[in-house]
Amino acid sequence: MSALTLLGLALAACQPLPQPFQPAATNKSANPLLNLPDRAGVVVLPIQGMPQDSGAALAREMASALIDRNLPAFTERGNLSSLELSGQAIATPRGGTRSEIRVIWRLSEPNGIQRGEHALDIATRQTAWNQGSPTLLREIAEKSAGRIAAIIQGPADRDHTANRVKRTLHVWKIDGAPATAGALLRTELETALRRQALRVSSKMRDDSIVIVGTVTLAPARSGNAGPTGQRDLRLDWVVMGADGRELGKLHQKNTVAAEALENDWPIIARGISVGAARGIGDILEKVSESALSGAAAGSEQPAR
Repeated sequence: MSALTLLGLALAACQPLPQPFQPAATNKSANPLLNLPDRAGVVVLPIQGMPQDSGAALAREMASALIDRNLPAFTERGNLSSLELSGQAIATPRGGTRSEIRVIWRLSEPNGIQRGEHALDIATRQTAWNQGSPTLLREIAEKSAGRIAAIIQGPADRDHTANRVKRTLHVWKIDGAPATAGALLRTELETALRRQALRVSSKMRDDSIVIVGTVTLAPARSGNAGPTGQRDLRLDWVVMGADGRELGKLHQKNTVAAEALENDWPIIARGISVGAARGIGDILEKVSESALSGAAAGSEQPAR
């Protein structure tokens, strides 16, 4: 890795970002890097028609399953733009010990207009249903979450590199961030890149394209920090070829209120990563095959 020079900017403590970064303006575009239909998240309401407190427990399982599929999800709060996921459960006894369960999920816009609906049928023991078995609730959520996510996210992103020689990407350890925050951001970026139909490996290979990320935190330049303070936060991503040559750069930045720094880092890291992955995909789409192979020097490719 001698060809890679990692910037040594230290971050004193874990400083999560309160909202997804916006990219630095370039001479070609000032479009927001993050522009996803699922960015506002989903509020999952307690499921109706379930015994005891199982409806709230199933809502928590569904929120967790949606987060695993790269969707911000909540059970207690969202924002004015958040979608709303409600559910209705219907249990029909079959024999002495079994029940057939139908859970009808309805996804609605903030204005109440229904966006989509999905019904799941599952057979289970009556005791498991009546007692709110965690295993059963998790199974219902896992079997439903994929269809709900598809309604929100729409068709999968097209693989723009399908006709090119496949290259393996490797996300280097995030520099300038505490270990826990950096590791989470790195994992989320790997996931987001795979959703872009890009091949990612957790291990460095001889032909790997390397993604190097650096986090920087500094006092806000405005000088009007207010009682709780403001911080300028920046992420710099460098895409490097297998021979260490720079293929392109991507910048994300924002000004952050100090009181928001500790809130919702897992969700925010996911939003940042999805935006960065799209920018990295744009860089790779513009770079020639010869540059990817190390035959020619790369140049900076601002992401659109």
